[in-house]
Amino acid sequence: EMGAKYADGTPCAGPFYPGTGREGASGAGAETTTSSAEDNILNIALGPQYGTAEFREAVEGRLLPALDRFKPDMILVSAGFDAHLQDKMNYGLVRLLDDDYFWVTDRLRAMAEK
Repeated sequence: EMGAKYADGTPCAGPFYPGTGREGASGAGAETTTSSAEDNILNIALGPQYGTAEFREAVEGRLLPALDRFKPDMILVSAGFDAHLQDKMNYGLVRLLDDDYFWVTDRLRAMAEK
């Protein structure tokens, strides 16, 4: 059986396009709130002032357990660097460091090797 899961970390405040990604929005269309086993979207709202500790807690507490339950055959990553502390486009809402990107990549690689 083929299936897909999409996980997104997005700022939850500010003038960010497309204005989707509310915490708890899941399933087809991403703006419906469901609790069925068929939820295919995991939104993790980031900010305000999200830094290393909050990001890693969200990854360890929400993203990795969801991936473990889903048991993917393949993991594709699109890691935008607009969450980096030095990127002024996110208005300081998310403050990730270089090491956070290395850390999450390592965790996802380990998950892919399971």
